[in-house]
Amino acid sequence: MLETDKLDVIFDIHFNMNKNFTAELFLSNIVEVFKNPNNIINTPIIDIPLDIRLIDKNLRYQPIKEIVYDGYSVLIGTYSLGIKCDDYKGWDYFKEKILKLLNIVFDKDKKMELNITLEQCGMRYTNFFRNENIFQLDSIKVQIKNESDIRNKHLHLKIIDSIDEENIKSIIILDNRVEIKSTNEVGSVLDIILHKVINKDVFINNKEGILDNMHNYIEKKYSTIIEKKEERD
Repeated sequence: MLETDKLDVIFDIHFNMNKNFTAELFLSNIVEVFKNPNNIINTPIIDIPLDIRLIDKNLRYQPIKEIVYDGYSVLIGTYSLGIKCDDYKGWDYFKEKILKLLNIVFDKDKKMELNITLEQCGMRYTNFFRNENIFQLDSIKVQIKNESDIRNKHLHLKIIDSIDEENIKSIIILDNRVEIKSTNEVGSVLDIILHKVINKDVFINNKEGILDNMHNYIEKKYSTIIEKKEERD
């Protein structure tokens, strides 16, 4: 198997709630439960007026605050909340952080009658393969007529699946020439992104099982793509 570093591991939820509130409402509860943060950073998105953020779906869910802890951050958008792991310590560790955040959200929703409507939950694993060309794997076939040695050219491939029977939409991005600016390392990236549409009550009643299923879904996709590398002629 190829050796990989996980650049980004993210879980988030997109939602709507009473018009008088945004996700910043949860800031004090997050700090109370997750304890002393290293820093609380305002992202550039926060400078965009709220009215514009609410109209633009891309801006609506982008983080406006990042609460930084050792190895992970809690992300607060206008109508989104998430966990990002910079130092991935395995699924159990990541899931424990996610569940802690979800409990804050749904407990406050119940106490304050926020009437949260869950739009989707998402999970993203971005894997970096140092000094490797992912398109040289036998499990990936890329061919264009009259183009020779296409695998050694700079390729960026995006595969979008339609929503399946589990209401999951997956996006896979492969790129064989990515530079990590902080380290000047070059390699390939495999990005696996899931969006799951689910009813809030269904999600609340089976949070852990749904999270496990999403993680397993990503692991299966990863294993299908990253098979043992074989020598080519």
